[in-house]
Amino acid sequence: DDLKFDSVLLKQANKKGFKCLAAATGEDGLMLAAKYKPQAIILDMELPGINGHKVLLELKSNPAIRHIPVHIISANERSLEPIKEGAIEYLMNSQDSKTGAWKGRWGVNYIYGTSAVLIGLMSVGEPAGKDYVKKAVKWLKSVQNKEDGGFGESTQSYTNREWIGRGVSTPSQTAWALMALIAVGEAKSETAKKAADFLVESFEKAGKWEDLSTVGTGHPGIVYMEY
Repeated sequence: DDLKFDSVLLKQANKKGFKCLAAATGEDGLMLAAKYKPQAIILDMELPGINGHKVLLELKSNPAIRHIPVHIISANERSLEPIKEGAIEYLMNSQDSKTGAWKGRWGVNYIYGTSAVLIGLMSVGEPAGKDYVKKAVKWLKSVQNKEDGGFGESTQSYTNREWIGRGVSTPSQTAWALMALIAVGEAKSETAKKAADFLVESFEKAGKWEDLSTVGTGHPGIVYMEY
């Protein structure tokens, strides 16, 4: 909504080799986005006409352009809602379409990633009843080791999909799964109970929790760590 700032930003972008289109209103911005499908969008939340919140909602509701990254700028905006919406959109797009799980990085692998995502989603108020959330929870329950009630996943899952969610049970990976189950309201489920029993029993046997399989990831396929 600041034409002077708009002009400065446009000039700087052109100097960097970017081809840019500028819109003075939310309505114009939506029209240009739909017509030209740019590689990225810079969105002012205080646009005249349709404001930035509504523009963002329209952008993310349109299957043809919802994939376009949106960078938000505003001198007055203090709401975290646009950030939340953008983060959830990213997570939905990066969810494994077959399993419903999410890949992890610092922990191995899909168990860690799925736990982190589910806990994060619940912390910002995303309903556990959403289909994509339920799909992830169903997957998590399905990979529990029936022999001991724990959870485990081999580092081989980074290169071989057959190993996704499969491996010897470890306290770390079982705890990650249990925390996710609690976060989504499954604390009283049989899956959660068996996971908790595994953690208690493994501690009572050794007097400590010790992972018998590598559960930390530095760089997949290159560096792994033990906790």
